[in-house]
Order: sequence, then C-alpha cells, then structure tokens
Amino acid sequence: MAATERRRPRSTAVLFMISFVTMFVANAILRELRDRGIITTPVLVLAMVFLLGGFAVYWRFYWVPRASSSEPDRPRITVAETWHSPYPPREAADRMRDAFTDPAARVTADDTSVHVRTGSDTTYRIRGAGSAKGWDALPLAVDFAAAPSEEGCNITAEARDDLGYYEDHTAPFVEIEVRRRGRELIRRAAVATAGGGQ
Repeated sequence: MAATERRRPRSTAVLFMISFVTMFVANAILRELRDRGIITTPVLVLAMVFLLGGFAVYWRFYWVPRASSSEPDRPRITVAETWHSPYPPREAADRMRDAFTDPAARVTADDTSVHVRTGSDTTYRIRGAGSAKGWDALPLAVDFAAAPSEEGCNITAEARDDLGYYEDHTAPFVEIEVRRRGRELIRRAAVATAGGGQ
C-alpha cells in the first residue's frame, strides 16, 4: 500500500456494531450507577444524550470525511474523448481553463494540461441523491491534456466520478448521470478550443 493511500474506512455494519455495543455497555453502566443511587435519572438522560451527540460528531466530522477521501474498491465511471484543436497546446490549455470559471469548478492547470473537479462527495454523502443539494453535489473530475500536432494540438479528455468509498455499488441512475455530466464538461472544453471564432 502506498504511503499516501488512505486506509479503507470501516464498513457501516462494523461501525454500527461497535456503536451499538458501546452504547449498550455505557447504558448498562449508567443504569447500574443510577440504581445504586450514585447518579440521578436526569444525569443518566444527560449522559445518554452526550453519548449520542458524541457519536453524531464522530460520524459527521471523522467518518464521513475519511470515507469521502478514500479510494473506492470499484472501477471508476469514466467518459473519454479526443479531438483536434487549431491552437497550440499552451493556448488550448488556457482556453480550457477559462471555460471553467464558475465557482462550482475547482481548476488546476499547467502549460498543457487542466484538471477540473466539481461537486463534493461529503455533501453528496450527507444530503443524499434524493435531495436537490445532494444531487447537485455529485462529484466529478476531468483531466484534459493537450499534445502538439502539425496544425495545433490533439486534446485528450477523461471525465470520471470522484466518489469516495461506498459499501454498495453505484446505482445505475448515478452512472448515467456521471456520464451525462462528464460529457457536458468535456463538450465545454471542446467548444472553447474549437477555433473558428469560438
């Protein structure tokens, strides 16, 4: 395993089992303390609320970000295209970078390549595909590379999902949407580098 690779987060079933056992043991201990008169019922309730709150904080600020940043154990959903541009590689890369100026796109570029990321796996994971905000946050990444040719350059593009680790396989409707959005992002770059007054 590479040093930079993150470990796979514990599965939901294991996480649930650990949480259940922890809560069960903590509840038994607290009830025993209450029955012996060491703590009162309001303190018992407060302690249980504190434990539940602690689990919620752990899930939101540790487990979700870790799962979102982990590599999935499935092939990525990809869309790839290649086209010719009349512009030299550096200008083509500049035009592709300028095509993604909206705040939702996070762009990194060098002289001949552009990398674009959209969406957020964390937001998608928390909100879910059933909510408008979650669906809008479906994460994608696109790599563009311009290679010199006799008359301009040849551009290769690959769009893929940028989802983190999930136990279940990606739903078919998500695969369809990833490919649709990926083609839209690639088309935006293709239009920007088409020449002819574009």
